[in-house]
Amino acid sequence: MVRRSGRFALAVLLTANASALTSKVPEIRGDDEVIVRGSLAQIEIERILKADKVDTETLGPKEVLERIATIPQGRAQDFWQSYQRHRDAWQQLVRAMEDRASSDELSRAEARINLSYDEVERIALKYGARLP
Repeated sequence: MVRRSGRFALAVLLTANASALTSKVPEIRGDDEVIVRGSLAQIEIERILKADKVDTETLGPKEVLERIATIPQGRAQDFWQSYQRHRDAWQQLVRAMEDRASSDELSRAEARINLSYDEVERIALKYGARLP
């Protein structure tokens, strides 16, 4: 008799658990907080992009370079390589300014910064990262 009641109790427990699993998912209202976790690469890319937000209107190119050079590496290799090219573009502008390059050379160096950052953003979006 103990065996039968044990099986009966197990059957009741399994039925109750199955009902709980198939119950309706609660509706999410506008005031509810929703937490979404992204991949580690996405999170690190967003960290790097946030750290990259420096005031280029106030800081000179050398100060911008010094700040972005301290950003720790992320795990998404293609993104990090692209970001390094962006940092290198800032370095080229700093060198051009120190060498008193012509305005055309300075313009090309600034254009490389913009083009390299476009590539950084393109790869970030590929990972689903939010741009700051």
